[in-house]
Amino acid sequence: MIQIIKKMFEEEPIIRFTPFSGAPDCSEITNIKLAKDVKPKWLESQKIFKPEEKFVNCPGMDDLYKSGYIIPAWTDIKIKANKAGTIVKLHNEYPIPVQPMAPKLVQGIIEIDKNVKFVPLKLNSPWAIFTKSGYSAFVLPATYHSPFLKDLFVYSGIVDYDNFSTINMIFCALRECEIVIPAGTPLLQIIPYKREVITGEVTSSNQRDINKNNFQFPTRVKSAYRKFFHKKKVYKLINKSI
Repeated sequence: MIQIIKKMFEEEPIIRFTPFSGAPDCSEITNIKLAKDVKPKWLESQKIFKPEEKFVNCPGMDDLYKSGYIIPAWTDIKIKANKAGTIVKLHNEYPIPVQPMAPKLVQGIIEIDKNVKFVPLKLNSPWAIFTKSGYSAFVLPATYHSPFLKDLFVYSGIVDYDNFSTINMIFCALRECEIVIPAGTPLLQIIPYKREVITGEVTSSNQRDINKNNFQFPTRVKSAYRKFFHKKKVYKLINKSI
């Protein structure tokens, strides 16, 4: 009875991830992660850098790195691409794991090496995504997390997850390659946002604009932007599936 009452007063989450095929939520390796908690090898290697040389000193890039949620590979994924085409094999098979993407839909977006055939593919995720009414999400390559982006191009998009739930990884090989993406490797970064009317304008600058541009950042002491101008972004994740 207590649990029922407690659930009645729980606030609906902005975004919810739930598997509809397999059970990627049952392993810490393959479960959804907060982006800020996924530490790529290149970032770990910066431990020996001087403080002023570390990635965190660019707040804009660091903000993107820490924003939203990571969908990891739900099984080991083997990809081989060459002039004959692209083959994808999964360690644990899922229903319709890979489907072709109509090539003309994404023709010309990216230039690929001459030694590989242009074959855009859709890797079907076992996850479904649901959001509160009025929310959508950026579905992005995990630019700062994924180690395979020199070999694969991942197409980005926006999905209205209050009316739709499918999440797939759409990609093509950039060059001839034979790679293994182990289970748990970051595949996609999901950043939810509230839909609202965004108004914009282009104007001539006035003196106040010029003054703000030239003088509102009057110091270059260490971490000045982070200390005085940066606004914290908060993403939370509660795992109720284990």
